[in-house]
Amino acid sequence: VGVFRGGAWFLDLDDKGGVAEKAVFFGVPGDVPAAGDFDGDGVSDLAVFRSGMWFFDLDGRGGGAEQAYAFGIPGDVPVVGDWDGDRADEVAVFRGGTWFFNLLGQGGKAERHFAFGLPGDVPVAGDWDGNGMSDAGVFRNGAWFLDARGRGGAAEGSLSFGVGGDMPLTGHWALELSGSAAAGLAVTAGVTTSFAAPIAASGTRSPEDTSEPLPLTLPTDRAAGSSGRRAPISGQKAFSPGSDEVDAALLSFLDDWEPEGILDLPAW
Repeated sequence: VGVFRGGAWFLDLDDKGGVAEKAVFFGVPGDVPAAGDFDGDGVSDLAVFRSGMWFFDLDGRGGGAEQAYAFGIPGDVPVVGDWDGDRADEVAVFRGGTWFFNLLGQGGKAERHFAFGLPGDVPVAGDWDGNGMSDAGVFRNGAWFLDARGRGGAAEGSLSFGVGGDMPLTGHWALELSGSAAAGLAVTAGVTTSFAAPIAASGTRSPEDTSEPLPLTLPTDRAAGSSGRRAPISGQKAFSPGSDEVDAALLSFLDDWEPEGILDLPAW
């Protein structure tokens, strides 16, 4: 996991929390942090989104960007995923219910776009169906709407997990906990993180529908990922150097910061 604070990145490489094993400076205060394997080498890279500009740190050393281009406009919400299944991540932006995808990694015009979600939704990305490609989703007041086919429009699945104000997270902890190749969900409220895995939502509902989401029975045993609240992580305050104030932007993802191919997860 990682934290972005005013242009500094603090990375927890041993999955134990406490003091960060690595810190780099990349970006400026007010940037929106993002991460993904942008060069396809199997190791996650740092990126920041700033008023329609993307800056990429591909060597993991911070400092100057190895790549930069314009894609999006001020106010867009950046989203990262492997949208075309080429095992390298690409960028996208979410704007008032419309998704714009830059598949060539060169900025400029979107090669693909579709409508999915509403203004004010929080966009998320994950491989909902386990096919090796990232899919779009939105989180709205505790309801998740998932677009597993990449077409926008009606959601292929929806479920309730979390409450309004939670920070949505996605990742492949389901693979380790339950053997599923599909992505799992989590929400963070303060220092408490709750997990739900694997995803098995069914049914079709438009993300514009404001009624209750489709019911879904989630596993509650720890072996499959608890769907209940868990205790705060021990030693959370000592996560990285600096003040004890809440960080301006927690990175809402779990990612692989090391070349061994191990997903960095918080310890139970």
